[in-house]
Amino acid sequence: MSFVERFDMGDRSPRRVEFVQEILPRLSEITTSVIPTADSETIDFPCTGMNGVVWYVNYQTENIEWVTVVLKANLDTDLLRAQAAAMRAYAKNGISVPALVEREETETNPYLHIMEFVDRPLLSSIPVADRIANGTSLEMGVLLGRGHLKGFDGFGSLDPDKPGIVGRHDTFSAHIQEEVIDRRLLPLIKAEYLNETAMEQAIIARDVLDQDLGNGQKPVLVNVDFSPNNVFFGEPEESLIVFDPKPKISHPLLDLANTLINSISYTENWDEAHEIIEGYESFEGKVDMKVLDAAMYLMIIYKMHSFWKKGKTERSGRLRGILENIEVVNI
Repeated sequence: MSFVERFDMGDRSPRRVEFVQEILPRLSEITTSVIPTADSETIDFPCTGMNGVVWYVNYQTENIEWVTVVLKANLDTDLLRAQAAAMRAYAKNGISVPALVEREETETNPYLHIMEFVDRPLLSSIPVADRIANGTSLEMGVLLGRGHLKGFDGFGSLDPDKPGIVGRHDTFSAHIQEEVIDRRLLPLIKAEYLNETAMEQAIIARDVLDQDLGNGQKPVLVNVDFSPNNVFFGEPEESLIVFDPKPKISHPLLDLANTLINSISYTENWDEAHEIIEGYESFEGKVDMKVLDAAMYLMIIYKMHSFWKKGKTERSGRLRGILENIEVVNI
């Protein structure tokens, strides 16, 4: 199956497909314009990175060595800029990420990432039972906690009009209202996939997390796409390597909840989820399960909408079943 055939599988917007179709015929031209010694004949595509165009290419260094790099272009340049900012923050705090160079948009080229090629397997290529047995699932929880960096302003998706890491919204409630309730829950209710009870529970969940922030819990930089698909497995004695974050500033347990949901929706069991929680608690301390329930409720809606919109009915249905068994209560 070609890249375009894999990309246009019924769950991509027409604008994204159009962007890909515009970029692909110009890949060789774009590549050699930013890496003059690149060998265009080595251009290839990974199986991931389907929200834009991601490609590999080999190039020759000044020392006459051949090196592989990964290039990435996306219709959503705001997201790419936010990813770069988050990865710089992770690297500064000792979290392993691929080396990354940004190339600004020109008259002929889109904004690009040029990233170090990481010759490691994705965690998703390792069976979940093996991840649990070798301690990787536990390490995922620790890494999640280590990635919760404090000291930033605002809430929600990063604001592209401001330098550094700043959320778009002034309050946590505004962030949840726009990014979860308005953009994701309301369409599900309108389509009668969920009912008004979900709205009532979502509002309580928002208030529970908001109250927790008011009680001294600090908002942090979170990665709402932290999953085995976006983490490389290190060699023995090496750290896991994070890439392609989807950064926001939010309540830390929303991030933990999202990673648990990613695991459950793929593996259909809670074994790895329990390991991730244990690893997270070993770094961050005991988790308040009532607050985690609130975070789970909101993030299930977030993920469910994505699966529902893409026609992934089995996975969205699985999450709806979990949602119906969570009761969020005020604390």
